[in-house]
Amino acid sequence: MYRQIRLHPDDFPLHRIRWRSSSSEPLKTFELTTVTYGTASASYLATRCLLELSKQGANEFPLAAKILSKDFYMDDMLTGVDVEEGKDLCRQLRRLLQSAGFNLRKWASNSPAILSTIPPDQRDHRAVIALDSPATIKTHGPIWEPSTDLLHYSVLNWSQTTNITRRTVLSDTAKLFDPLGLIGPVIVLAKIFVQSLWRTSTSWDNPLDEYHQQHWLEFRSSLQGLVSITIPRWATPPIA
Repeated sequence: MYRQIRLHPDDFPLHRIRWRSSSSEPLKTFELTTVTYGTASASYLATRCLLELSKQGANEFPLAAKILSKDFYMDDMLTGVDVEEGKDLCRQLRRLLQSAGFNLRKWASNSPAILSTIPPDQRDHRAVIALDSPATIKTHGPIWEPSTDLLHYSVLNWSQTTNITRRTVLSDTAKLFDPLGLIGPVIVLAKIFVQSLWRTSTSWDNPLDEYHQQHWLEFRSSLQGLVSITIPRWATPPIA
């Protein structure tokens, strides 16, 4: 995604690199002309380009522009529509994004009719298989099962270390990725625990005291309960 976004020429010198393959060669100077992964502004610039594109395409591609501005997380889209609207949405999104050099790939849907509008080489191969099997696709943190149209969560295989440190707790908490907020009540418990550690005098890499270590190990173990939770992807209540 980043490589499709061109920098302003005034910023080229800020992305200058020196290179040579061996110490016997003279140094060569290069300037990167597209957004560079790892720079502080990279994710903002990428997201900002999508928002600008949604504004520019609002008149010609109204349906796609709305989805582009609200249902993207970086370069991933997760949305839901009726079948006929979905066909039109796919057409509009592909045309709008291709106009800026963004070619959406790995399309997935629980509707064969919608997938039929997407060229085979641009579909996620798991999407076709998943319509008749329990195959899953990871989407923005939760896992989607197209055959049942349900979202659910998997649990990480935590390291078996018994020396839990403040750094360990912070790292574990960061791995609970849930941008949709579906398991917010669970994640907030981890964040409250992180806050409580700030009130202790423990350094980043010294083991926590026995009470706090046991508390975190029990929390980790309780996360296994998330595996049994399923959430309908279409969660909007019917209009009376």
